Amino acid sequence: MHVNLLPAARGLGLGGKLYLETLRTAGVAGVQLSTTLENEAAVALYHKHSFSVMAQQNSRLWQPWLGREVARVTIGLVLKSR
Repeated sequence: MHVNLLPAARGLGLGGKLYLETLRTAGVAGVQLSTTLENEAAVALYHKHSFSVMAQQNSRLWQPWLGREVARVTIGLVLKSR
């Protein structure tokens, strides 16, 4: 699943309200995603919803656009206990 909100929809709490509750209701056990530390708004949103950093490494994936390596983070959240 890819989530990307338009700029006008950011900051309204839609990321948590629309997606996390839908996943919990569907019985999904957890969520794992990746982004870069460059995406400060997304990282702040995930931390606000209690996501934890599971791994971090430098990546060249965005080098064609940014001209350098960036730190990619894998972030996760347990939605349902076993």
